[in-house]
Amino acid sequence: MAGPGMTSMSLLLDISQVRDASLPENLSLPSIGDIFLIARTDQKTDSERFVPEVSWILVDPTTPRTDRFSLAMQYVTSEWVAVCEGPWPTSLTVGNSLGPRSALLGGSFQTTDNVSASEHEEKTATAFALRVEAYCVVQGFNPAIKNFDRALAEFALRCQLLGWEANLGRTACTLIGPAAEPIEHEKDRHDDSDHMPSERVDLIAHLPHWNQKPQGAPPLVSVVISTRNRSAYLKEAINSVRLQTFQDFEILIVDDGGSDDSQQIVESIGDPRVRYFWREHGGIAAARNFGADQARGYFTAVHDSDDLMLPNRLELGLKALHDNAIASYGAWVNFDNVTGDMIMHVTKEDFNLDVLSVTSQATGHPTWLIPTWIIRQLRYDTRLTSAVDHNLATRTALLGVRWKHVGKAVVLRRIHPEQVSAVDVKNQKLGALLTRQFAITGTTTDAERTAVHRVKERHPWAQVAERANLEKNFTQYLPGQEQSQAIMVTGPLASKLGILTTYDQEIILGSEADYRGKVVRERAWLMRPSDDALADLAFNGYSVEPVQASTADDLEHVARQWVSLRLRDLQRTMGMATVLVGDVPTRPDFTDVGCASLYLRTFDGTEAWTALVPVGSAREATATADRLAIASPSILASKDVSVTELMAMIGAEIE
Repeated sequence: MAGPGMTSMSLLLDISQVRDASLPENLSLPSIGDIFLIARTDQKTDSERFVPEVSWILVDPTTPRTDRFSLAMQYVTSEWVAVCEGPWPTSLTVGNSLGPRSALLGGSFQTTDNVSASEHEEKTATAFALRVEAYCVVQGFNPAIKNFDRALAEFALRCQLLGWEANLGRTACTLIGPAAEPIEHEKDRHDDSDHMPSERVDLIAHLPHWNQKPQGAPPLVSVVISTRNRSAYLKEAINSVRLQTFQDFEILIVDDGGSDDSQQIVESIGDPRVRYFWREHGGIAAARNFGADQARGYFTAVHDSDDLMLPNRLELGLKALHDNAIASYGAWVNFDNVTGDMIMHVTKEDFNLDVLSVTSQATGHPTWLIPTWIIRQLRYDTRLTSAVDHNLATRTALLGVRWKHVGKAVVLRRIHPEQVSAVDVKNQKLGALLTRQFAITGTTTDAERTAVHRVKERHPWAQVAERANLEKNFTQYLPGQEQSQAIMVTGPLASKLGILTTYDQEIILGSEADYRGKVVRERAWLMRPSDDALADLAFNGYSVEPVQASTADDLEHVARQWVSLRLRDLQRTMGMATVLVGDVPTRPDFTDVGCASLYLRTFDGTEAWTALVPVGSAREATATADRLAIASPSILASKDVSVTELMAMIGAEIE
């Protein structure tokens, strides 16, 4: 069964929509690896006839097919998967059309009397072959599309935009089995006719978190750090990656013949996602090429061993990828390692040959996110000692690689006497000049003038709002600022509170419940723990934001401000014209009055619940306050409530 470029294949069979889909007497699929069977929770299954290679996945009968498929794909470990919407096949054959750049090919289901099931609409069975790598790179189906056919077509488009073949019209596998009567066709239950495709097609479906990634899949992003005798800065550089909002990455440290304690520093971090390589000194270009060869991620994010990633750098880089861009870059902030002085550098919104012919400034190398295969094929030029990034970016532009600016600063670049741009400044400028000259060689003066005009019209400078106040936006991320900071943590705190309680410090907890009593938001505030502790939070799916507070009192004030802001937001989003607000003595049960609540537990263990109840008159407000024992009740009113109406509601006399 093995074909070119294929090492293993699994079968994913969805029998949840088939009336009689019990395990057949004669199952003959010897060349298939794992078999994943999706069955309804109310479907009859014979456990005595389960076979080891079959994994049963039970789902709710009303679960959309896209969700059933995504659930089953978590367990696939093969390179390919053949997918069929029931019934049980008795055999499967795979053609030789599975090439190295194939991602999605069609399939056919033949009934045992050798008549295609597609000829019988009431017995329709869908089949196709899917490369698991492609599924992982684009992170599955678009969650906004529930109709399976539409989701599959949109998935195919994203694969094609990344250079894979996705052609459901070309048959790659054939399944043979008995005809079966479907319960209800998918298209009748999930019609996405109101879901109009946007003009922009984002390449990555789930950001920053994807909870249904197949087991054993490689990381999506490889962060490659080339270093040589930079151990003084290396740990900070690595930890800035570990604190990213996007966590599906690996970190490769390529030590280019260094003689310091870099290896010991990497090993002390103890993160299995960090891999260390020492090699004989060959120069920065050779080290970066080696890193690309070792990378397992489909994308490479370039990082320098003396720089700091801002927390959302990887997430922003991936979000920028769409139908007209497969690589991204951003602005960066230079900071003086001694004084902390900062300067932001902004480039054009796009990077192409037009831009290159007008300005010698390329994409900021430590802000790159680019498909790894591009680096592997083009390579950094080992003849250059610096400006290797400018040279490679120029060659990508000449070959038509589409870049896009993320619209924000993503890196803090440390300025110090030992950096490459300082010790090799002459060769760096020369390399950039020669590269630009190479790119525009043969270009006439008239062509240059035309390019200048096009760049002014079509390629403006990126607008980065953070530039207006560098101190406010970036000081908190500079080295040495951490100890005076506090943080706010967002996530499922009630179920994973043990992670926070290991930090040996007091925590403020806050939560918000809807009118059914269901917790919909959770927050925790605490003084900033160690980088390792913060990395644990990020790895476990928590969002961490720095807040301006240097004392426990300051932090408690920040938490109470969050409660006040949420009260106003709730009033607005719940459509309440006027609401009664106040503290209640115990955890409330507000289901009978249709209100929301907020909870806060402060450092000293004091617990407080705040009620938010819609009211329409002074009498109703008074009765509700008495019944719920609301202390010091107050009234919030929306802008569309007049002063007269408000005074009447709170019982004030109007002259």
